[in-house]
Parts: sequence; structure tokens; C-alpha cells
Amino acid sequence: MRTLGRSRAHCCARTTSRRSSDDAVQQNLLDALRPLVAELVEEALDRHEQQRPPVGWQTTEEYAAAHKTTPGAIRKRCERDQIPGAVKDGARWLIPANGTLPDSTDNGASTA
Repeated sequence: MRTLGRSRAHCCARTTSRRSSDDAVQQNLLDALRPLVAELVEEALDRHEQQRPPVGWQTTEEYAAAHKTTPGAIRKRCERDQIPGAVKDGARWLIPANGTLPDSTDNGASTA
């Protein structure tokens, strides 16, 4: 009976030792992954922040009124990428509030 008790105690000690070793491996793995995960999260947040529009946006109507032109003309310029920073939001165009209206040249065509 005593040998059985000793082997059981020995088996339990090995299991406890193995468990401690597994816990140490898991902890080391977590310690190694933490900075990597933090870096990935920071990169994802940066990408998200870059995709977010600036705080001040104007609709084509607001922009047209500020620049004394028509909303249709502004929409066409947005479609042609002639207004820097303009983005399409569903069916409407949004233009950065600090955006400027580029010169309205007809690709160098002469007006005379």
C-alpha cells in the first residue's frame, strides 16, 4: 500500500510540475504577444483615423454658395477629382471646409 501512495504522490508532483511549466510557457507567450498586439491595434487605429473625414465638411450646395457658383458645377468638379479632398458619401459629395476652389481652366484650351 505504501508504494501505491508514493507513486501517486510522485505522479501528482509531476503533474503539478508540468502544470507550472505550462503556465510559465503561456505567460512567456503572452508577454511576447502583448507588444505585437499593441502595435497591430495602434496601426489599425491610425488607418481608421486617416480614413475619417476632417471635422469640417461642406456639402456641394454650401461650397457652391461660398464660391459663388452652382452646386451642379461643383458636383462635376468633384466627379472629375478637381476639388482636393472631396469624397463621395453615398449619393452626396463632401468637401473639406478648408478646401479651395482650383482655377477653372479648360485643360489649357484657348478662350480667344
